[in-house]
Amino acid sequence: MAQQTHTDQQPLSDMQPLSELRNYDLVNKHEDVRGRTLVTSDGQRLGVIENMMVDRDRKRIAALVLDNGRTVPIESVRVNDREVILEGAPEIAANSPDVS
Repeated sequence: MAQQTHTDQQPLSDMQPLSELRNYDLVNKHEDVRGRTLVTSDGQRLGVIENMMVDRDRKRIAALVLDNGRTVPIESVRVNDREVILEGAPEIAANSPDVS
């Protein structure tokens, strides 16, 4: 059986939720988007960002986890003062694997 991935390179099992890492802090606290709404570029609400997945090998956030359990690669989003915006089709969130 193939391992689930959120991108072609990074298996979800190689990442850890930021909330579970006690000795890991974001360099810029304003980049913590947990609790913010993820929307498409045309304003469609996709969910609330519940967690951020950390690629510990690369020491960076690799994906966002929505309140519906779906993941979105960090490369697919941009952040403004009010929202986190998915750049591209909403199918990215709809078709991404569940985080278990």
